[in-house]
Amino acid sequence: MALLALSVVLILYRCVMAEPSRATARHLVKGVLFPYGVHYDIGLRSYMEDRHVVSAGVAGDRTQTLYAVFDGHGGSHAADFCALHMPRLVESAKDLRDDPVRALTAAFDLADHEVRGAARAQ
Repeated sequence: MALLALSVVLILYRCVMAEPSRATARHLVKGVLFPYGVHYDIGLRSYMEDRHVVSAGVAGDRTQTLYAVFDGHGGSHAADFCALHMPRLVESAKDLRDDPVRALTAAFDLADHEVRGAARAQ
């Protein structure tokens, strides 16, 4: 387990310290538990469909940070929605502290419901 944690820390450090390039984004969110890096690799399309979000102090608890990546899978609409709204949805989950798996599942269910409702309204 210690080797895995060390590997993750080294990978995160390498991502944070990477030289800037066209596909590397440097986003510094203050108050996160672990430093992080973001690197985009655009595939066959000419644009990026994936999104990410880092939200420190989830539900007012400075020991909780949300790190999330959303894959566009043929379009960025749902990924955009999740990157924008997932911190709010996770914070609204009642079991966040006691049962984070249940809280994340509930947040994703609610996101799915809201995305479908927005799609129907258009």
